[in-house]
Amino acid sequence: MKNNNLDVLTLQEAASLMRVSKMTVYRLTYNRQIPFTRVGSKLLFLKNDIEAFLNKNRVNASF
Repeated sequence: MKNNNLDVLTLQEAASLMRVSKMTVYRLTYNRQIPFTRVGSKLLFLKNDIEAFLNKNRVNASF
């Protein structure tokens, strides 16, 4: 879904983007490792935040 040119993702969409389970995303939110917004009982994520998290936690290969 779109909101002011920002991609807003549901929990399932965020998990799919990260290629992890929904439980892993729940754990990351519980530990405050990824930013999220709670609307009622739903968790919403900005795609930019998820991509930033993935880039920040990237491990570079050393040869």
